[in-house]
Amino acid sequence: MKGVNHSKKKGGEIMNELKINESIKHIDEVGKAVRKAIKEVGGTMPENLPTPISNIKELENRSKNML
Repeated sequence: MKGVNHSKKKGGEIMNELKINESIKHIDEVGKAVRKAIKEVGGTMPENLPTPISNIKELENRSKNML
């Protein structure tokens, strides 16, 4: 947390923040690896995939109405 005075925090809270920061860094690294793998195999990048005509909620409502 930017600008936070860690001296006022308990040790456990600081450790939780460090774990969260490590998790975010790991997720970022995994995401980069996945994108790199998609490029290497010639796949379609997620932002270039077609968008669905209907969203999930609309489809769920349609299926409920059909029953």
